[in-house]
Amino acid sequence: MRFYRTIAPDCDRAECIVASGVIGPDTAREFRAFLKREAILPGASVVFDSKGGNLAQGLKLGLHIRRAGFSTTIQRYDQSRGVFVRGGECASACAYAFLGGTRRTVPAGSRVGVHQFSITTTPIAWNGASEIQTTTATVISYLNLVGASPQLAASALKTPPDRVLWLSARELSRLHVVTGEGETTAASRRLKGDVRDGLRSGSAGALAEEHVYASTASSGGGGR
Repeated sequence: MRFYRTIAPDCDRAECIVASGVIGPDTAREFRAFLKREAILPGASVVFDSKGGNLAQGLKLGLHIRRAGFSTTIQRYDQSRGVFVRGGECASACAYAFLGGTRRTVPAGSRVGVHQFSITTTPIAWNGASEIQTTTATVISYLNLVGASPQLAASALKTPPDRVLWLSARELSRLHVVTGEGETTAASRRLKGDVRDGLRSGSAGALAEEHVYASTASSGGGGR
């Protein structure tokens, strides 16, 4: 994933961090390095446009965003013109990173998609089943941490990994993927510890959404 800062005319915050491309195996560390290098202050907005990538890194990226006090939104950025344009999307692991925002918005023309995470380790027999359960618990703890509904995990688990469930505007609101006008989300230290413990144990790392969804394989509400 690439990160760069901008103060575009239509950025709803004083400063925006554009986050685009695939979430890779070192994205969270690269984001931390970017923040340190650019000395970006709390109050900035992270603008996503990504088809997903590594689940564990998506969760860690969301935690870094939450810790920094950033808001999140979804839009495509035209770097040559220095403006945001319609049609941004945030799917798979990106959806979890997006949830790290203390304030979350999905503009008209943008969309959020979820699906099952993929198993990338072998053997997957009993160990695999255990990893799936532990990873699911970590994801649910994360959803509680960021103020999203655990039902989002259920919706994701019902959607095969080669398809995407695009959330409708009603689902975005009902599942607390977006925050209300003027609303921000808070987190408890206990839940934050649960998520960190799960990530340290490797449960989410062993099950990573390494494949990026095929844009032609989609399902569900179609987003906004």
